[in-house]
This record gives sequence, C-alpha cells and structure tokens, in this order.
Amino acid sequence: MAGCLITALLLPALIITPCLFTPVCNYPLKALERLMAPFPLCQLVPICDSSTRKMPDASEFFLDPQALKMARAIEAEDTATIESLAKHLDINARHHRGMTFLMWSLAQLKFAAFKKLLALGADYNMAVEKNSVYGLTMLVSDPDPANPAMVNPRWIKALMEAGWDPNQRNEEETPLWWDALYPHKSLVLDYLIEHGNLDVNARDIVGNTATMELASVEQYRHIMKLLEMGAELNPETNNHVTFAYKVQSHPVPPDSPEYPYREKILQMLKDCGVKFPVPTPQERRRQLRKQQAATERNETAKETKP
Repeated sequence: MAGCLITALLLPALIITPCLFTPVCNYPLKALERLMAPFPLCQLVPICDSSTRKMPDASEFFLDPQALKMARAIEAEDTATIESLAKHLDINARHHRGMTFLMWSLAQLKFAAFKKLLALGADYNMAVEKNSVYGLTMLVSDPDPANPAMVNPRWIKALMEAGWDPNQRNEEETPLWWDALYPHKSLVLDYLIEHGNLDVNARDIVGNTATMELASVEQYRHIMKLLEMGAELNPETNNHVTFAYKVQSHPVPPDSPEYPYREKILQMLKDCGVKFPVPTPQERRRQLRKQQAATERNETAKETKP
C-alpha cells in the first residue's frame, strides 16, 4: 500500500526528502531512513542532486518566461498573481519532464497556491513521472496544528472540494483512500470517513478490505467506524485470511486507547459465531480442502448408488 509508514510519526516538522525511491537517485539510503521520509521528492522531480539532496529550481522545469513567473508566484503563494497569469496560460500545460503547476505547488508545500490552482481548474488527475497528485498528497508531512504527530488533512480536503473521488483505484487496484489507513494519518481518515462517501466493503486484488488493513496496524477505533457504516464483519481474503484472524494476531495493551474498541470487535465476532482461537490461514485452507474432499465423496456416492 502506498504511503508513509508509522515511523513518520517521529518527524513532526515539514520535510522534503529528495532522491528517494527512484532509480535515477543514487544516494545510499538505509532502510530506516526510507521509512522515515514522509515526502520523497524524487518521486516528483527525478533530476535532483543526489549528493547534496538539493531540490531542483523551477527554472529546470518551466522554460517559458511566463510559466517560470507562474512557478515563482506559486513559491511565493502570491494567489493574486497566480490568478492573473492563469488568464494567459494553460493551467494544465505540461512543461519540461511533464511538470505541471499543480504538482509544483505540492512539491513546494504551498497550500494556498495549491488551493488556488484547484479553484482555477487545475487537473488533479494529471501525473508527473507516473506519480499522481493524490498519491503525493498522501505523503506530505504537514503536521496538524493541534496535533503535530498527525498529518494535516487539509490537502485531501482541498482535493475533495475540487471533486476528487477517494473510491478511485490505483494501478494495483487498491482504493485510493486506503493510503490514509496508517496511524499518523488518522485525521485524514477521519475526514474521509465523514465526507468521502467511502465504499467500506471494497476489496483489493487479493481480497483484503480496509478493516483488515486497519487491523494490521491496530487501528480499531477506525474499524468500529467502518463497521458502523456497514463494513462486513468477518471478510476473508482469496488465500483464506479472515478478519477475525487479523484481530487475533494484532493485540494491543490494556492501556492503549485502541483496547476497548478491539474488545468490542472481539465480542461482536463471538456473537456472530466466530470461535477463538481462530484457525491460521494454513489451518483454514486444510479445513476447506477436507470439506471439499468430503463433499466430492458424497457426490460420488450419490452417483454410484443403485
């Protein structure tokens, strides 16, 4: 699943990290550093200086003088100039290496410019170097003012106000809103649950659901919200991993704020007939094979009976 991992909680400040997750960047990064980088700029602009991690200048992308002027207005968050220049420029034009004005505002973390461009009709579906606006928006480490450990939901809110549909799917057929399932994106997920008209029973190509993904990161409060919205209680993946098994495999300590929600979910599963301990996926597959074999024997016996 796309998005930053839990270790980004350790980074409350705004950070732009070039030269990460791209074949053209040769900077030797350790695994932990990869996990802790909340906004890998080389996904966006792949001609960074890998030795100094210096972010490219707008002049490397916007070769036309008027386009460069727009880029500078974006960097300055001069919304009046942005609106004035937009009257004479194609707001969705692709510049060098496919760069767009909207993506540049995101790369610069200029939220006022980002909103203005969306209001002027910037296309949030246009990708740069195969990286989408929504995907990189989910990677922005923009701490919430009231809770610096959490990603600020304002970027996704701006996209939704412009018409973005979180139920769309990425190339791996995963719903886009699943990028918000990590703990440090709790405020983003809260906003999506309240305003996103989410398909809470959507599945990915292997049969996972959002509730199963949330159980993997022990986010039981959000699971309860999705269950209240009609999410299936005990879905099962294509390889027979059940939601109940996920919950069983991801306990939380009694002092965790997630603990009472997990206890309630366990009781709901028991009330619906789930027996604990839940079989492992391997045991579940063996059970199903035995059931299938028994069914086949019964069918054969019926056919041969005189």
